[in-house]
Amino acid sequence: MYSKKKRRYFIWITLLFIIQGCIDDNYAVKEGNFSPDFQLTNLEHGRFFLNQQRGKFVILIFWATWCQQCKGALLELKLFIEKYKDKNVILSGICSDPENMDDVKKIVYEMNLNYPTLLDNSAKVFSKYKLRAFPAIILINIDGKIDLIRYGYNKNILYQIKKKLEL
Repeated sequence: MYSKKKRRYFIWITLLFIIQGCIDDNYAVKEGNFSPDFQLTNLEHGRFFLNQQRGKFVILIFWATWCQQCKGALLELKLFIEKYKDKNVILSGICSDPENMDDVKKIVYEMNLNYPTLLDNSAKVFSKYKLRAFPAIILINIDGKIDLIRYGYNKNILYQIKKKLEL
């Protein structure tokens, strides 16, 4: 587990993103805009390139090891994506605090997550997207545009994603 000092650091970073988002909202990633490209390493040391996913729906969930709400969302999305495994939909979890790999691996193993876990070292992609909180769920359409951005987690988010996928 993380020390109080490290948790406090992540809380301050999250607050700074919220404040920056309020001030600098014109530069934040928005629904309808093209998704910024990125590449990240997964737990198996493979590479994930967002630009290679064009033609598919991509669901991204940004999470942190200390975030309890994230863990619920990771599990719910795991069950949700099972219904779309034969369709053109990809789900990837992006851990934005992978400094303690043992914690990341433990969470992925205990939850039996069957989708890629990407490692966002120093929260670079989280910052690039100008996200404000964990969990952050983003749906990118087949054209590479952002269809949905949601913070936190509730069952209504799954319903919203389902509606977008079935259009």
